[in-house]
Amino acid sequence: MLHHIKNLPIKFRFQSNFLLILTYISLMVTAIIFVLDFPDVVKIWNSGLAGFFDVENNEAINNFEDLLRNSYLIKQRLFYLIGALGSSVFFFACYRLHKLIFAGDNAWPESTLFSLAFVILTAFLAYFTTFFVHNDDMDIIIDNQGDLDKFIAERRAISVKNNEPEPFFVPTGVFMQSIEFTSSYNCLVTFKIWQRYNVKDTSEVSMGFDLPEAQSYNTEEAYRKFNADSSVMTIGWNVQATIREIFNFRLYPFDHQNLWMRFWHKDFDKNLILIPDLPSYPNYNPFKKVGLEEDMVLPGWGIQGSYFGYRENNYTTNFGIDDYVGLERFPELYFNVFVQRDFLSVFFSDLTPVIMVVVLLFITVYVSHDESTETDFFKFSVMDIAGIIGTLIFVVILAQIDLRSNLTTDTVLYIEYYYFVIYFLLFAVTVNYILFQKKGLDWYLIEYRDNYIPKVTFFPLLTFLIFIVTIIQFF
Repeated sequence: MLHHIKNLPIKFRFQSNFLLILTYISLMVTAIIFVLDFPDVVKIWNSGLAGFFDVENNEAINNFEDLLRNSYLIKQRLFYLIGALGSSVFFFACYRLHKLIFAGDNAWPESTLFSLAFVILTAFLAYFTTFFVHNDDMDIIIDNQGDLDKFIAERRAISVKNNEPEPFFVPTGVFMQSIEFTSSYNCLVTFKIWQRYNVKDTSEVSMGFDLPEAQSYNTEEAYRKFNADSSVMTIGWNVQATIREIFNFRLYPFDHQNLWMRFWHKDFDKNLILIPDLPSYPNYNPFKKVGLEEDMVLPGWGIQGSYFGYRENNYTTNFGIDDYVGLERFPELYFNVFVQRDFLSVFFSDLTPVIMVVVLLFITVYVSHDESTETDFFKFSVMDIAGIIGTLIFVVILAQIDLRSNLTTDTVLYIEYYYFVIYFLLFAVTVNYILFQKKGLDWYLIEYRDNYIPKVTFFPLLTFLIFIVTIIQFF
């Protein structure tokens, strides 16, 4: 590489040497991270399910709880690797473009190549993040019958320790038939729910359930069935409910959502614990979408898995019941459904206006030139540019308003950072044109080769900023 620097004017050689040193350093860091983390990345793919490998214990992940626990660690290593590679590409791009521009060579092929490199790296980040599901909601995840038996034993021990009545366990099952997101906070669901009771116990406890998170719900008893000796009764209901939850749209349109339904027993004041009716699911496995209608239609989303879990909730009131049991760390049953947004259609529909603005903005920069030349073809005054920029800003603002109106949320969405990058470029192009056309300034970096530097670095800068935003938001 060093022989290329000799082609530069002397005053630019130090800059090129410095950029070359930074390139070598970033490549060394990338190589170190690659050596340390790439073997684990290979294990991920060899495990057959991307992300389903415990890199600490060097074994395949066979249950959903282990997947959730290891998901962040694996994602972290992949992002370190891609981030280091991105930094190497950035410094190498700075070096090459600096050399080509100030040596008077054609820098457009390298500009295009580096822009594509950042687009590919950004696409990899978005692609990898769709593999990883996170769940900070559940304190206990029921993966199999062994987990359930352990949970029951622990609750009995806790009741003895706290001098509470012996817990009464009610097997409960759920079969989800439809899900529809009606707003950013509401979800309409229809499902069947059933409970098993020993007939001899029905005189002591009520039969039924409550949905404390539901904004509204309707229930209709569907059946009552008895086992062969009539000692166990199963009662089932058809339910339609509007569940109100806070969904996290920060990574929109690459977001995952955990739709959960919390269940209380009708006698919620007693030491009465709902447990998953696992015998009703012959092939209970969170990876196999248990308790879900096989042909369920969820427009715009893909279902990744479902499982039962518990959250140990605390309350600051006894609801007016003197002997209320569930004040502290009382386990409440949740049925969870992980869904992931179908990002392709949403992504391109939301970004189409932005892409058009970027193209028009680049054309505006590309045709800018010294108006004092005799070969003028495009002649724009500062006011003409201000009018063009103002129109483009208006288009971007309308697109962002339309996006926010469809997703009522108090957080900044990932895709909105694309709009912020465009705002920055619109401002930068306006300032560049004013300085370029102002006589007597003699700004070398702007006037050099008829505004060549802003033109050739437009797309590399745009794609690099989007890459930085992506790795910060997704990490």
